[in-house]
Amino acid sequence: MSPFVKASIAFGMAACALFASAPRPADAAGASGRWSISGASSTGTVTPVCVITQAGSRVSGTCRGPNAVGPMAGTISGATISFQWRTTATTRVGYTGVVSFRGVMERDGVVRGTFGAPGWLNGTFSMRRS
Repeated sequence: MSPFVKASIAFGMAACALFASAPRPADAAGASGRWSISGASSTGTVTPVCVITQAGSRVSGTCRGPNAVGPMAGTISGATISFQWRTTATTRVGYTGVVSFRGVMERDGVVRGTFGAPGWLNGTFSMRRS
């Protein structure tokens, strides 16, 4: 085998190894587990912990914050996760209603996006496995 062919093969193998190890856009598949959310808005913060189960492109589970608890359900498409948390207040300052979340799982495994409740709450959040 000529030195040129050997060098070409070595280069091709190195390029394949580099491509295989390069960071790729995150995929929210495999979202099942325990997640801690940290959100901030002009009206306050949200810090629920959600236990999520994924079945195909659907997610469901429960979230519990310091002032509210309730089921959550939504969808995943690629790296985007969208879900609604149906809250029931557990304290005097808790909120009973629906809080919607939409975020993208980034390369570091953290979901970042926006959240809101109709008419009064809009902010940003991050969600990490806990």
